[in-house]
Amino acid sequence: MKVTGLYEYPVKGLRGKELCCATVGRRGLSMDRRWMLADADGNFLSQRQLSVLSQFQPEFHDDLLITHIPSGEEMRIDPEKFQYPAKVQVWGSYFKAHATDDKINQWFSDILEEKVTLIYMADDDIRNIKPPDDNGIVSFADGYPALLTTEASLQDLNNRMTQPVAMDRFRANIVIDGDNPFEEDDWKEIKIGAIGFRNAKRSARCKVINIDQQSGISSSEPLKTLSTFRRQENKVYFGINLIPLDTGIIHEGDEVVITV
Repeated sequence: MKVTGLYEYPVKGLRGKELCCATVGRRGLSMDRRWMLADADGNFLSQRQLSVLSQFQPEFHDDLLITHIPSGEEMRIDPEKFQYPAKVQVWGSYFKAHATDDKINQWFSDILEEKVTLIYMADDDIRNIKPPDDNGIVSFADGYPALLTTEASLQDLNNRMTQPVAMDRFRANIVIDGDNPFEEDDWKEIKIGAIGFRNAKRSARCKVINIDQQSGISSSEPLKTLSTFRRQENKVYFGINLIPLDTGIIHEGDEVVITV
């Protein structure tokens, strides 16, 4: 098996960026979900509440994060301007991060038509994996440092549907080809190139996978079909959550080996 795609999502809920290689740290891919939008109470926002975020495209230029929207407008975001401590929460996990200046917040608020704040996770802002796991830390991702999916599993899903969907619906960090559908559920540890990962748990999916990441249009699929054969204890699973065991660089094309 081998890696067929690597993706970072610099801002939680916004579009991802395809990579040829990625630096893996304790939080996962180095710039994955290091920014997020929060409401007035510090609660995270994502495509669950704002499907239009699927149309916002972030990219890096030198040290700036530039966010583009379909109208052609863009906002240049300098991480050094995140100077204001902010207490935020992601899925019941409360922790300290940093808010940006009013100009950037107002730009996002005007577009989204609600008051939001752009939050940055600096290197010294620590969010522990919940429940605690060997002192593991995580970014603004839902719960774990990295998400892996396989093309074999997607093909199995698409074979059951009248209209196939693309892998970007599942917003994975690491995509591999895979030998058999959903075999990843049972992996305990794998090695990608020289970097080891542990399978923390299967990834429970929500209505975000029903949002077409290119158009922003939502429907009932693929969650409707996926729930017919991947539902267990009222959760629907696709992909696995990973915790890095090492730090270093992984590449598209790297061999994937099941070690345990």
